Amino acid sequence: MKKICFLIDTPILKSYRSYYALDALAENGIDYILVDTSPLINKMAHLNVKKDLIDYNRENVYLCKNWKELGKVLSQLGQGAVAIDSGSYELGHLRVYRYLKKYRIPYGYMILNSCYETAAQLVDTKTKIKNFIKTINPKKILNSIFVRLPRKWSGIDPASFVISNAATEIDGFKKRFYCNSVTKFLIVHSNAYEEALEHRTDKRLINEKYCVWIDSYVPYHPDLSDPRG
Repeated sequence: MKKICFLIDTPILKSYRSYYALDALAENGIDYILVDTSPLINKMAHLNVKKDLIDYNRENVYLCKNWKELGKVLSQLGQGAVAIDSGSYELGHLRVYRYLKKYRIPYGYMILNSCYETAAQLVDTKTKIKNFIKTINPKKILNSIFVRLPRKWSGIDPASFVISNAATEIDGFKKRFYCNSVTKFLIVHSNAYEEALEHRTDKRLINEKYCVWIDSYVPYHPDLSDPRG
């Protein structure tokens, strides 16, 4: 592996440096680039998320405003590169996966600190149907049909790997992504756990037991507030 290409379908926040352990990659001599595909895939986020962004003037950060720009970035990665996609197997990402196949770039997903499956289980079927009807539109209908079609019909390659911090979520990831018998599931503990160990002797905020919910992307979180149909 000569280079990692992070394909991110939201504006790239400063906090992503920690999430993707970018400093650790640099320290170990692993080259990487960050590619913001939100203008192509997630226009709402592209238009609305403007604070706490990474420095887009860095030479390894790319903002792809059209598909031609994305194709150019991917075509220049060279042999031995691997891509990590932040999204899911959805119609909006199909063209991304076709580019990856065209340039023979293996790809996978890194889902750390994930609560996707837990959140999905907490939403009952009736609520899912109501949410789907409430936000129904032609694009959503097409995507709902697309994700239910046999995935080998898509003409793309399956994911080479899925990096996660919970073995219990593997079955859910097999439904969420395009996986087959060669997809490797790599279970690692999250970077947040490492950070918690470093601060375990620090003074507590209060004496009683408590839990802290940390989400770097609140309040914009459509994947949990609006589960796809």
